[in-house]
Amino acid sequence: MFAIVSDPVGSGFVAGLPRPGANITGFTNIEAAMGGKWLSQLKEIAPGIKRAAFMFNPDTAPDAGKYFLASFEAAPGSLGIAPVAMPVQCRD
Repeated sequence: MFAIVSDPVGSGFVAGLPRPGANITGFTNIEAAMGGKWLSQLKEIAPGIKRAAFMFNPDTAPDAGKYFLASFEAAPGSLGIAPVAMPVQCRD
């Protein structure tokens, strides 16, 4: 059993969401396709937007940020938005 795991597949808990490959239960709090959905909602709020940045910390983001980045970069073409990936890291 797992609870609130951002990327259960990438973390190695299950083989895949449709067929986990074991007797396991749990849920993910955010799906990878949300990156594109965030852009779609942003376009509704601000129709004139031309560029959007996706800021993430590669040290702490699921799959070093790639988990959401694919859907974030795929959606803008249909929305007319230029995607900008912005990895940021915290420094002591």
